[in-house]
Amino acid sequence: MKNLIQEMRQQHVTSSALATFLGTTREEMEDKIKTQKVTFSEALKIQENFFPYMSVEALFG
Repeated sequence: MKNLIQEMRQQHVTSSALATFLGTTREEMEDKIKTQKVTFSEALKIQENFFPYMSVEALFG
């Protein structure tokens, strides 16, 4: 998750943007990131739509 947070900062992607994209709340998205409970399907969607230049493994590993 460390790489996800770093990439979000560098690319100016907010947790609100991820939450809106996934159809959840900002609070729930921040909790998923904090507790590392992003599902594989969510991780894949985030990677494909926000960070396609990185592998899902590198982003979430």
